[in-house]
Amino acid sequence: MKGRKYFFGKKGVTDLRPRGHVGRRIPVNAVPPKPAFSAGMFAPHDFETRANMLHPIFLEPRVEISLEAYLDMYYITGYAGSNEVGWLGTVELSEKDRLTIKEIFLFRQEVTPSSMELSSEHIAEVATRLIGEGHLDKVNALKFWGHVHPANHTGASQQDDDTMDVLEDGNDWFLRGIFGRNGRAQFTLYDYKSGVRFDDVPWSLTLTESMERKEFFREQIEELVTPRFASSPPPAYGYGNEFSYVAHPQAMPGEMGSMLWEEDGYPQGQVGFFRQGPLDNGRGLPTGPIAGNAFGKEEGTDED
Repeated sequence: MKGRKYFFGKKGVTDLRPRGHVGRRIPVNAVPPKPAFSAGMFAPHDFETRANMLHPIFLEPRVEISLEAYLDMYYITGYAGSNEVGWLGTVELSEKDRLTIKEIFLFRQEVTPSSMELSSEHIAEVATRLIGEGHLDKVNALKFWGHVHPANHTGASQQDDDTMDVLEDGNDWFLRGIFGRNGRAQFTLYDYKSGVRFDDVPWSLTLTESMERKEFFREQIEELVTPRFASSPPPAYGYGNEFSYVAHPQAMPGEMGSMLWEEDGYPQGQVGFFRQGPLDNGRGLPTGPIAGNAFGKEEGTDED
């Protein structure tokens, strides 16, 4: 420390250089002045608590049912008698939160009028059957459990909720459907990964055009049908590749019935479904006959 003089005392080290010199004489152990206290007491504010899912699987889920699955569940319910009967189904998850129930599988079970049990053995039974048929993809899609309840009650029992807790093992999500005897169906979606349960998820029936069957009957018509008289070209086919129908509130509960049309184009009797389009506000109100252009008549006209 050439050129500097230091004094080592009891209170620390002091630089003894002249006061005008850079690095004035300052005690090394000098204590800075205490700041003035300035703080307000913490108080609760008007809270706006929000739950934000970081990686949600679903936001606004909607269930769609294929015609095959719809009829299968309808037939099972009709033949269940007074007992609760359950089944499993495959679900296809597509964009925009749409879950489509594709196929239904019944399994061996013991039931009572007030209960049925779904266990891992039941799932394994259906999975083994599908694997034996070469449908491993369907095994991975077994994400739906449905069952019939007494009367028209579709609320979940404690056993139903306990069963869904068991199904969490190995599943990011699972769909439950409870079906009444008089046409009511209610779906609950368990998003285990996000820790969210969606109650009373909206559902509708979806009819998807089968291009394979369409081509089959085109060939059949050409092969088997011979017109006696020359005919005009057939009208345009249908409305498109996919249709969506919802149950009409005035339809007989639990009955599909036959489609009977009045002259004004609206149905009567035991009618099951109407086309759901932009004019009905999604409420399933009648917008015209389902057959539509199949009779070569434009919608909204009375021409034959």
